[in-house]
Amino acid sequence: MMNEKLENYVEIEAEKTENLSFCRELKLLHVRDQIEEILSQIGKCGIFEEYTVHNITHIDEMLHIIEWLIPNETKNNMTSAEWLMLTLAVYFHDLGMVVTKEEYEKRETTYFHEYKSKILNEMEKSEYIDYVRKQDDHFLYQEFVRDNHATRIRQWINNVETDLGEVTVIKNIVNDILKDLDEMFRADLAMICESHHKDDIDDFTKYRVDSVYGNDKQEKVNLNYIAVILRIADLLHITKDRTPSLTRRIINVSNPFSVVEWEKQKAVRAIQPKAKRDREDNINETLEKDTIEVTARFDGAETAEAYFGLSSYLQYTRKELQKCHDIVEKAQKREGTIVYKFPWREIDESRITVIGFETKKLSFTIAQENYVFGIMEQE
Repeated sequence: MMNEKLENYVEIEAEKTENLSFCRELKLLHVRDQIEEILSQIGKCGIFEEYTVHNITHIDEMLHIIEWLIPNETKNNMTSAEWLMLTLAVYFHDLGMVVTKEEYEKRETTYFHEYKSKILNEMEKSEYIDYVRKQDDHFLYQEFVRDNHATRIRQWINNVETDLGEVTVIKNIVNDILKDLDEMFRADLAMICESHHKDDIDDFTKYRVDSVYGNDKQEKVNLNYIAVILRIADLLHITKDRTPSLTRRIINVSNPFSVVEWEKQKAVRAIQPKAKRDREDNINETLEKDTIEVTARFDGAETAEAYFGLSSYLQYTRKELQKCHDIVEKAQKREGTIVYKFPWREIDESRITVIGFETKKLSFTIAQENYVFGIMEQE
């Protein structure tokens, strides 16, 4: 069903750009409706059918997270162009995971052929090689797309040639959706979308804090800050709404990576800012929050692997929080972006309930550390 109006705070602020010079003809509500239809195709054709939800609900939850992730002082100083860049980045960042039937049928005419040989060689001594060998090309093609989906969407938005799949149809659709955007803004949007799978957002020459697209003061964007918010909002959406139990029963998840991912996310009830307490241990809402609280429940020994998967994932997310905090702080000092704040530095796991198994773990093996990054990339 088509939406009659935008309801999220982030989208409402972004919609105010419709009278600015760099996107005068762009109608955000129309863009959202088209993105919703395209995202609904993720999981079709046997590709990504066992992955967690990446449809419009993922978009909406990320937008809700962003509402509290950005401090009020920063919200009040952000430009309309920044809200639009952030909204469109949320809309488009996972679009590269869409695979059409035609693309899959023409897979051997693209870089997938080389990718397939490379992966099989690299996994030769892996404990998962037997599982991989038993799968048909659907499994390896979805890994190919997953590994490259951020680059794919950058190429689609920029409307350039690609060997990462036969994607002429979807690329033309994306080009039509964004045809009214200024080329500079569009190129930066493509870069931001790709940034959620890159490790270079501390590069202020690439992610400029003062990119301008017109003379109006509302036409300036802090690309570095937008990239930070996109990355963290994406990482934080791991709640059970991405793993509907009925859907799981229908598709009968068997991929060992996906099983842990679904169980991990099914256990998480809430991700939210933790209230700050003063020296007398009283909650004080005037104090700036800097910790994100995770509420989850694991019941039974069969959920132990999912628990340790979540624990490892949160360990990675905690490092990303600290890294992004340091990047924003560095930008404040070096680039003068004083009002752009990112106070988040820690994750509180005290509300994660475990029943039926011991949570103590002596050490993380190299294999487990590699697994964490594999799950991170799946997000």
